[in-house]
Amino acid sequence: MSTTSNRQVAGGEINGPMQKGIYTLREVYGTLAELVTGKKKGRADSKVITVFDSTGIAIEDIAVAKLLFEKAQQMGGYPSIDLIGT
Repeated sequence: MSTTSNRQVAGGEINGPMQKGIYTLREVYGTLAELVTGKKKGRADSKVITVFDSTGIAIEDIAVAKLLFEKAQQMGGYPSIDLIGT
């Protein structure tokens, strides 16, 4: 999503559910850029759902996955999942 201020969606998988009426742009809190720059605060409640919809740029996906993994390790208490069978 490129912006929420003018209620336009640039692209990404977020369009499908919106076109089906599952939710509206008004329910989208903000963009990744707004969260990273501190323009909008991140979630303060573990019951809130965060969805990251990148537009297919793999480096963004990897960067976000790395950040989330490191944050989870710092917080502790998360189960370990063996994805490669070691």
